[in-house]
Amino acid sequence: MGMLWPAAVSADVIEVPAESSTIQEAVDAASEGDTILVAAGVYDDYRTRTLEGPTSSVEIAANVFLDKPVFLTSEDGAEDTVILGSGLGPVIACSLVQGGTVRGFTISGGSVDETKLDGGGGIYCEWSDLNISANIIEDNTAPFGGAIALFSGSTSEIRDNTIRGNVGEAYGGAIAISEGSVSIIEGNVFADNEASVNGGALFFTGTASIIVQGNTIVGNSAVAGSALFCRNGTNVTFSRNIVAFGVGNSAVFCDTLGTAIPCVLASTCNNFWSNGGNNLAGCPAGEGDIDADPLFCSYDTGDYTLCVFSPSVGVADDCGLRGALPAACWNCPAEARRLTWGLLKTRYR
Repeated sequence: MGMLWPAAVSADVIEVPAESSTIQEAVDAASEGDTILVAAGVYDDYRTRTLEGPTSSVEIAANVFLDKPVFLTSEDGAEDTVILGSGLGPVIACSLVQGGTVRGFTISGGSVDETKLDGGGGIYCEWSDLNISANIIEDNTAPFGGAIALFSGSTSEIRDNTIRGNVGEAYGGAIAISEGSVSIIEGNVFADNEASVNGGALFFTGTASIIVQGNTIVGNSAVAGSALFCRNGTNVTFSRNIVAFGVGNSAVFCDTLGTAIPCVLASTCNNFWSNGGNNLAGCPAGEGDIDADPLFCSYDTGDYTLCVFSPSVGVADDCGLRGALPAACWNCPAEARRLTWGLLKTRYR
């Protein structure tokens, strides 16, 4: 007789609100690996629960508590599917979750009280592995990481999000990562985020190893590091980003003096433009870094796609596309057309 194998376990799909009236109800009913499919709408319900960690716990308010690895996704995309925070805590909180995903939502209106949590107005994670993709994360506030905070060894792939208008009341207007976390931050737009102290968009501290590549980082502000501030032994690979119109005394700041173990940052193939202060402070410029107008299609209206003649499209060098968004318009300044038309013909003839 042949060997009898156990039956495969199939993941279920739970629809909100068709099968569960709230997202949290669906999470509670789900098993590991299930998909929670959320229809278009505004979801503003919240609850107070205890967020359990390995050594401590805290009672907080949140719209969604993730306590198991599920695929939480919208049916119609972020523009039409909003999880609206209460202003009493993070919008989404997770602890001890390995392998979850949050995809395709507008995550807005979260606010963290530092007496409860240190950060993560939009998404707060500790001791977790969470993939965060294709969301709009906006108008959230926290002391650390206005939009997202990853603490206590959390890992994440943060891809293809628009993260805008968030406030870090101390550090990390958009994202704060610390304490051994390993993350990939790729293909995102960071716009108009603000930190009162350092790291207008990104703030990294501790022994984190982080890849930051192919992002568009524009209009963020902080005292130091309008785009990025790192310290305390953080190891950062920073490549193929557009960093423009930052407000502060530097765009990227590597703290080499204020901590026992300096931040180490390798910068390659980035496009810096019109930032306050130095483009790079405390960390060396790398091969392929340029300082040129990226020629956004319509910066004033928040359209950060590129003119086809932009120096960031990668025609003039081997770096490839810099930034998160492709070339999408022809309405470029005449000087740019004249200088780059020959290069385009050479590349694409």
